[in-house]
Amino acid sequence: MGKNGKNRQWYLDADLVVIIIILIVMITLALRAPAEDRTSNQQAGDTLRGYSDSTPQTLVMEETEEAEAEPAPDFELQALTGEIVSLSDFNGKPVLINFWATWCPPCVQEMPLLQEISDDYAGELVVLPVNGGDSMEQIRAFAEAYEYNLMFLADPENALSLEYSVRGFPTSFFIDVDGLVQGTYVGMMDENIISYYLEKIGVVE
Repeated sequence: MGKNGKNRQWYLDADLVVIIIILIVMITLALRAPAEDRTSNQQAGDTLRGYSDSTPQTLVMEETEEAEAEPAPDFELQALTGEIVSLSDFNGKPVLINFWATWCPPCVQEMPLLQEISDDYAGELVVLPVNGGDSMEQIRAFAEAYEYNLMFLADPENALSLEYSVRGFPTSFFIDVDGLVQGTYVGMMDENIISYYLEKIGVVE
C-alpha cells in the first residue's frame, strides 16, 4: 500500500474512533437522564411529603399597645348546612374566627375548647371555625366524628386566609361589637389565653 493509501486508512480509522466516541457519549447521556429524572422526582416527592406531614409551629404574636384596631374584612363562606354566612351577619356581636385544617394536630386538639367556649357563651359570642383547604366532605366527616355543632365554614382555596394574612394554623382573630380586630393569636390556645382575648372584646365570665 502506498503512502496515500496509508493516509486514507489512517483517516478512516480516525473517523471510526470519533464515531465510536460520539456513540459512547450519547449512550452515557441517555442512561444518565432517566436516573437524574428519578432522583429529581424522588426529591420532589420527599419535599411534598414533608409539607403534608409537617405540623405548623406554634407562634406567639407580641401585642403592640399603640397599634390601632382595624376593621375585620367581611366575607361570604359556605357553612355545612349549605347556607352562605357573612361576617356582617353578626354585626353588634363579638366574634371569634379560628382558621384551622383537619390535617393540623394543634387545630384538632384545640377544637374541644372552641366547642366549650361556644357552649358557655351561647348568645354572647359567635365562634366561627374557618377551614382552610379541606373539602366540604372532609369538614363534615370531622364534625360528625367528634360530634361538634360549631358553625364550620369552608375556605377551600384559602382566599380568606390570605385576606386575613394568616401565616399558619391555627390562627384566631378576636373581633369586638364594632367589627374591629382587638386581638390575634397564632398557635394552639389554652383556657387562659382564650379568656385573656375574650376580655379584650368584652366577653367576660
